Amino acid sequence: MKLNLNIVAIIIAIFTMASISLFIFVQFWYFYQETEQTSAQVNQLSQSYDARIRSLANQPDTLETSARDEIVKLSFLKEFKNQMTREQSHERVNRRYSTFTAMVEWFILLFVLFLAVLNERATAPEQSGGHALKRSTSLLLVFFAALSIAVPAATQKLGFDARQRLHDFRAQQLGILIVELESGAIDSRQAWQRYRGFFRLSPSAYAETQHPG
Repeated sequence: MKLNLNIVAIIIAIFTMASISLFIFVQFWYFYQETEQTSAQVNQLSQSYDARIRSLANQPDTLETSARDEIVKLSFLKEFKNQMTREQSHERVNRRYSTFTAMVEWFILLFVLFLAVLNERATAPEQSGGHALKRSTSLLLVFFAALSIAVPAATQKLGFDARQRLHDFRAQQLGILIVELESGAIDSRQAWQRYRGFFRLSPSAYAETQHPG
C-alpha cells in the first residue's frame, strides 16, 4: 500500500506540474498568435487609410479647406481604429490570462486537498510504512500549498482582471468616438482631446488602483 500510494502521489505531482507547464506554453503561443494577427489587422487598416489620404493629397490643385479637414479626419480615424484593434487584442489576452490563472488556482487547491487527505491517511494505525509516505506527501503538500499562495498573489499583482476591464472600456469608448467622428457629431479637435483622455491612466496604474499594495 505504501508503494502504491507513493507512486500515485508522485505521478499526480508530475502530471500537475506538466499540465501547468503545458498551459503556460499554450498561453505564450496564444499571445504570439494574437500579436501577429493584431499586427496584420493594424497594417491592413493603415494601408487602407493611407491610400485614401494619398488620393486626397495628390490632387493637382491646391488643397481646399474641406479636403485638408478630410485628411486630418482620416488620419485621426486611422489612429483611433488601429488603437481600438490593439485594445480589443489586449482585452482578449488579459481575459484569457485571468481565466487561465483562475483555473490553475482551483486545480492547485484541489491537489492540496488531495495531499492533505493522503497525508492524514499515512498516519492511520493500519497503514504500514506510514512514516515514509507521510514524509513524501508532506514535501509535496508544502510545495503546492506555497504555490497556492504564490499564484493568487502574482495574479493580483499583475492585475489581469483589472487590465482586461480597462482595455475593454477603452475599446468601447473608442468605438463610440469613431462613430461620432464619422457621423460629424464632433470635429477632429474634440475627438483628439477625448482620445488623449482615455490614456491618462496606464493599465499598470489602473491595476494598482483596483488592487493597492
